[in-house]
Amino acid sequence: MSEFEQFSNQIEILKALFRLRGGELITESLKRMEQIFQTTERKWRCNLNRLKKVKYLLIAEAPPWSEDGEIRYFYNTFQPPLANRIWHAFFPSKILPQNIDIALTALGEQGFLLIDTLPFSMKYSSQFRKKPLYKKLIKECLPFFMKKINDPMIRWAQEVRLAFAFKLNGEAIIEALPGGLPFPNKRLVRLTVDLISADGSGYPGHYKIRKIWGLN
Repeated sequence: MSEFEQFSNQIEILKALFRLRGGELITESLKRMEQIFQTTERKWRCNLNRLKKVKYLLIAEAPPWSEDGEIRYFYNTFQPPLANRIWHAFFPSKILPQNIDIALTALGEQGFLLIDTLPFSMKYSSQFRKKPLYKKLIKECLPFFMKKINDPMIRWAQEVRLAFAFKLNGEAIIEALPGGLPFPNKRLVRLTVDLISADGSGYPGHYKIRKIWGLN
């Protein structure tokens, strides 16, 4: 059984969520979803080699959905708008490098890491994210998220700072972890809406990230 196939229970919740809009999660979509999962997991793990210590954690949702072609992902294609916003949070006066490895290495040297909360790349809408089934999906996928938090390759700073990339996803995580987010270094971080960095565009605002993380 592949790692993706172990999410069978969570996939059933995802199917039920999509049935709410009168659609079905077809086999072709599941195959593409697994392909995206395998690629993005590999890229995420490769990025850990750029890190000495994680000081800043951005909690996101899932890799972007695409029906075919190149798999878009922060640690694979490093594309706008997310890439620009993260880059300028740390380097407000520097142009985003065109070379992906140079950019990701620079962020790694700052101690930055992005972790998604869902293993499923799909077209989630605000309407979906407000459904109880979405919150259930987030809760049922906590083992996936916590496995990354507890990855032995990651060395967490004692005063690690975190932020949520998206509003509704962040609110669902806060609800799913009412006692806070525990780290392997025995630190427990209380989760509040003040940690949500999304601005009016729906994406993280670099100025909001700087404020939350005290980078100003």
